[in-house]
Amino acid sequence: MSNQSVYVIARWKVKAGNLPAVLEALKKLAVQSRAEEGNELYRAHQLADVDHVILLYEIYKHEQAAQAHRDSAHFQALALGTIIPLLEERHVMRVKPFDF
Repeated sequence: MSNQSVYVIARWKVKAGNLPAVLEALKKLAVQSRAEEGNELYRAHQLADVDHVILLYEIYKHEQAAQAHRDSAHFQALALGTIIPLLEERHVMRVKPFDF
């Protein structure tokens, strides 16, 4: 078991006309994700000049916490069931911070 923190950046491009529905579901997803025991950070951002592109920045205490997030009922219902079908593109990247 690795106790290294897991860092995730996701980029969502929302299909035309779906931004209000995505933001409504994302607000619920963010609240519930932040309440997870293994979540250290869950922040959503909108590009300043392209309102239909959303960036998520997430930090989990370890891999098990990241997996618990993906397995959670709220992720399954809100992310997979509601939000992802409304996206034109979705890119999820695991990143490593520099220690300087």
